[in-house]
Amino acid sequence: MDLHETSIVCKDLLINELRNTRVLVTIAMFIILSLLSIYTSSIIQLLTSKSEISGNIGFVTSYLTLLLLGPVFVIAISHDNVSREIESGTIRLIIPKIKRSSFIVGKFIGLNILFSLIVGIVFMIIFLYAAIDTQTYLLLYPVASWFLLTLYFGCFIGLCLIISSLADNSSTALILSFTALIIIMVFSTGFKYEFLKYFSPVWYGFIGFDSIFNPNADQIQIVKSIGGMLFFITASLGSLIFVMDRRDF
Repeated sequence: MDLHETSIVCKDLLINELRNTRVLVTIAMFIILSLLSIYTSSIIQLLTSKSEISGNIGFVTSYLTLLLLGPVFVIAISHDNVSREIESGTIRLIIPKIKRSSFIVGKFIGLNILFSLIVGIVFMIIFLYAAIDTQTYLLLYPVASWFLLTLYFGCFIGLCLIISSLADNSSTALILSFTALIIIMVFSTGFKYEFLKYFSPVWYGFIGFDSIFNPNADQIQIVKSIGGMLFFITASLGSLIFVMDRRDF
């Protein structure tokens, strides 16, 4: 892998994505939905009836909204990042010029930067809103939420890119990505076997939520959450490089 080539792919992806109307509309919906979640009283009542939740409620509801609906937006933006180039044939022009690992790692880093910025914008707005409204400066909640959700989205970005690299067209990649999301959501419940939840980034996202906002939570949970998601990211990145090196274009 060449760092210079990787940075070029990453920069190119960010420029192209931020010029894409579909992506911009998706990002706008993502941010608006997250901010509107502050006013969702039904979620607040559900939480307070089950556990003691600390912190500004805006951080709580936005974290949960991004946790549950964020993967859908990740799929909407990421599912065709490689399959689109396979379908159009442009990947045959790109691959001979740069290393395959540089190409796919650049895509991975670029998408992670994009979603990290989106999540950062959401929690920066909520932080400013809370600071103005309550005259309190709760830096722990936005910073911890941003960090955990960036890792969380990284898990799904990796999964989407693996599927996109294997699929021959964008439609197939989209269907397979949503199928994988449904399976992951089912796994997060443990289903009939408790060990299945350890294979779901959603479960690690929820225990991260509990460790941030529940003052009675065991703080070892945050280590589990970060460790689990870092494992998924590392495994997906390794799988991406493996798939790209052996994929016939």
